[in-house]
Amino acid sequence: MRKENYQNPTLTPKDGVLAYIIALSVSLIVGTLIVFLPEGNAQTLANYFVTQLGFLIVPFLYLKSRSISYLDAVPLKGKLNPIALILIIPITIGAFLQNTILSVAFNWLLDAIGITPTVNLPSTDGALNTLLAVVAICILPALAEELLFRGIILSSL
Repeated sequence: MRKENYQNPTLTPKDGVLAYIIALSVSLIVGTLIVFLPEGNAQTLANYFVTQLGFLIVPFLYLKSRSISYLDAVPLKGKLNPIALILIIPITIGAFLQNTILSVAFNWLLDAIGITPTVNLPSTDGALNTLLAVVAICILPALAEELLFRGIILSSL
């Protein structure tokens, strides 16, 4: 049941851009402050969580500030197309291969100019660390992307 104090949603492209800029700014500012935490798994996990939570929470806060219900602003209704479900597998494999090729090419480029990138991944020793790593790397990014990009930005365009 939707609250009656919400207005009819009118998201403009400006709303989409502002929501993205605010989410990116919050993530960058708080992510920068995490540098001051002691190095280790807690810092790495905090960095992953803060980035995704910024992109996850900001759309809700932005819509609330505009008095727009998220369920009204983002159309979540739609029929599930069986052909789309079948196509998910080859499309996912293709996207994975494309991203792998681009990643390898980018790393070759960085090596050619003398830059060695390092990526800190959360530790997966122990059940809790593994669960936190899966949530931080797999689940939160998917939710945040859907809510911010497909939700706010796509609806505003």
